Amino acid sequence: MTKEAGVILLAVLGLLVCPVPGQAGRVKTIAFVPDPSCRSSKLVGSVEEALEINLKVKRVKVVKEDKSAAHILMQYFLLVRPEGDQITVQLDGRAFENNSGKLLAEGSVTSEAFDDDEKGRMSAAAQAGQLLAESLSASLHDALWAKGKGRRIMLQITLEESAASCREGVIQRLKTGLKDMSPKLKGSTPRNLVAVFISDEKEKDLVELVEKALVGKDPLKAVWVVQSPNTLILRLSGKTP
Repeated sequence: MTKEAGVILLAVLGLLVCPVPGQAGRVKTIAFVPDPSCRSSKLVGSVEEALEINLKVKRVKVVKEDKSAAHILMQYFLLVRPEGDQITVQLDGRAFENNSGKLLAEGSVTSEAFDDDEKGRMSAAAQAGQLLAESLSASLHDALWAKGKGRRIMLQITLEESAASCREGVIQRLKTGLKDMSPKLKGSTPRNLVAVFISDEKEKDLVELVEKALVGKDPLKAVWVVQSPNTLILRLSGKTP
C-alpha cells in the first residue's frame, strides 16, 4: 500500500468511527409515565402505543425499561368521559426534563366520541394518544433543539358540537389571519385541530390575535383552557341566541 493510499484509508476510517457533530451524542430518551390514578387502566397500552408511533421529534428515542433514567419524562393523566351510550377520552400531558424538572411542553386533548364498549374505549384512547403526540411534537422539538428568532407556538383547537360546522372556516382563518406567523396544520380530526406557528408576541397579545383571527364573523365563542408562552389550547362553541 502506498503512503497516499494509507492516508486516504485512515481518513475514511476516521469518518466511520468518529461521531458526527450535531448527531451522535445528542440523542435524548423519553419515557411515558401515567398518573397513579390511571396507571392500572387497560387503556394505558393503547395510549402509549399511539404516543410512540406519532411523537415525531428528531433525536428522541422512546424507552420502556428503566424509565427513571430517561432524559425526558412525559407524565399523562387519562380520563374517560361518558356521553350517553358513548365515551370520549381526555388526555393531559406534560413533558419535562428528568433531572432539572424544567417543563418542555404540555397539552390537553379529547378524542371523538366512540361506543362505550371495549373496542370503542381502546379506539378513543388511541386517538387521544395520537392527538397528544401530534400536539406536543413541535413544542418539544423546539424546547430541545431549536435556535433563532421567535418561538414556536402550539395551538390546539377543540370544536364543540355546536361549532363543528365551522371547521373549514376556522382552518381558513387560521391560515389567513395568522399568515405572518407561518401557521402550519400538524394534525386534525373532525373536532380537533393542532397547528404550530412562529411568534415573538407577548402571551397576552398573542391570545388576542389568535382569538380575533379564529372567531371572525361566525357566532362562535372561544373558551381558553391553557395560555402559556409556548402552548395555547382553546375550545370553540356556537353562541346561544
